[in-house]
Amino acid sequence: MSLPEHLRQDLFDLIPGDPAILILDFDGVMTDDRVYVREDGLETVACTRGDGLGISLLVRAGFPVLVLSTEKNPVVAARCRKLKIECVQGVPDKTLEFGRILAQDCAHRIGS
Repeated sequence: MSLPEHLRQDLFDLIPGDPAILILDFDGVMTDDRVYVREDGLETVACTRGDGLGISLLVRAGFPVLVLSTEKNPVVAARCRKLKIECVQGVPDKTLEFGRILAQDCAHRIGS
């Protein structure tokens, strides 16, 4: 389900400049930066619904959003699936991966 054009444009008007994609970290960006550890060693985190709403609005407006995380954690993938955004996990060098994603995005834009 997409947003009506006037709402879509209103969202894009709030974004400074002309960004191609929003790339986020997970821990501390999409969470409240706390980790809960159960007695069995399982880690859990708390996500903010308000952030999820904002991301969902961007996605519905057609703006690409991606999570880039050094850790490989099922909660990251689950949250990204729910928000319908791409997720790249287990990245040892975020700077290198960030550059690769931007180059891929630019190549895609030139090719379309």
